[in-house]
Amino acid sequence: MQFEVVLLIVCCIIITLLIIFRDQPLVKKYWRYSLVLIPAIIILILKILTIIRQNKTDSTVSSSPVKDHISEIKEKLNEVNTVVKIEAAVAKEQNDQKMQELKEVQQIPDDRERRKRLAQMIG
Repeated sequence: MQFEVVLLIVCCIIITLLIIFRDQPLVKKYWRYSLVLIPAIIILILKILTIIRQNKTDSTVSSSPVKDHISEIKEKLNEVNTVVKIEAAVAKEQNDQKMQELKEVQQIPDDRERRKRLAQMIG
């Protein structure tokens, strides 16, 4: 927003200078063209810069889902490690009841609740 205001002020200053120095031969010859071309050029530059800014913000936003995906994979790996520990403990004890309980816990659809119950089974 601040950049647009600065460009608008610059455009107004240039137009004011053209009006003030309109008696100069160069300005007198081209002042009508410059009143149209200078604001058009400034608007074009503004448009290009806003597109570049949008691309920069899009690239930073796209990195956030990657981080979410990585953390999700880490949580799943931790869950698998917990299940392996429980299965190893059950295999040592030859406890069919705990194995049945483990299978029931793995069927829980809620991730947080499933991890909580797995942690309780470990100890």
